[in-house]
Amino acid sequence: MTIKADVNLGSLLPILALLLVQSGGGIWWASSISTNVENLGETVERQATDQKEDTREIRTRVSSNEVALSAVATNAQTFAAEVAALRDAIGVVRADIRANNDLLREILSSGALTAEGN
Repeated sequence: MTIKADVNLGSLLPILALLLVQSGGGIWWASSISTNVENLGETVERQATDQKEDTREIRTRVSSNEVALSAVATNAQTFAAEVAALRDAIGVVRADIRANNDLLREILSSGALTAEGN
């Protein structure tokens, strides 16, 4: 008994060709998946780096804003103190005006000043 008698080589060649084509397709598909995974890995690394840079920039801005807010708070306290001082000064001026008005009323009521005899 020989191989030719038991196995028809004509039917094996298409099966062998199909297996080779299928294996080649599988290798090509796996290669494309590998490339996609590498590209995604690079994208993730790039985004992580960008996020770190963005975080640094945000922290810098926050720090700068904190300094500016501190200056604004200091200015607001100074302004509040100046307003309080002005209110006190206005109170003194009002008291002086009342005293002057009282004095003028007293002078006018005593008749010390007349329109003709200034």
